Amino acid sequence: TCSVLMLVMLAGCETYKPYTSPGAPPPKLTRAAIMMEPNSKEKRRRAEDIATVLRKRGIDSVIVLPGEPVPRDVDGYFTYNDKWEWDLTMYLADLEIELHDTQTSTLIASARYKQSWVHRYPNPIDIVDNLVGQILGEPPPKPSREETHGSKELIKP
Repeated sequence: TCSVLMLVMLAGCETYKPYTSPGAPPPKLTRAAIMMEPNSKEKRRRAEDIATVLRKRGIDSVIVLPGEPVPRDVDGYFTYNDKWEWDLTMYLADLEIELHDTQTSTLIASARYKQSWVHRYPNPIDIVDNLVGQILGEPPPKPSREETHGSKELIKP
C-alpha cells in the first residue's frame, strides 16, 4: 500500500482536457493570431511558445499586443490563461488555450492542462505543444522516458 502511494506521489497527477465544438472537424489553419496576455514575462513567454509550436506545424502566426484588434488576415486566433504556483520553485499549475473564429469570436476548440497538489515540473513549451496539438485534432503524445522518470525545472533565469 505504501509503495503504491509513493509511486503516485513520485509520478505526479496531471490532466489534459480537450474540447471541440460538437460535430466540428479539426481546424485547418494556415495563419493564426495569438492574443498576448499582459502583465508578466511568463505570459509573454506562453504567447511565444504558442507561436513556436504553430511554426513547427507549418502554421504562420502573429502575436497581437494587449488592446490591439485581431488581424483580419488570420484563420483564427488563440487566447490563453495560465496559473503558476510555488513549491520550491515556480511551476505551471494550470494552462488553458482556446482557438476562436476570427469573424464571430466563437470558440472553435480548446484544451486545458491542470496539475493536482501532487505535481511535477514540466517544461511549459511541452505542455503548450500538447495542448495546441489537441486543439488541432492530433492525438496526445505518449509520455517520453524523461517525463515518466524525471522532471525539469520550469523557470530558468
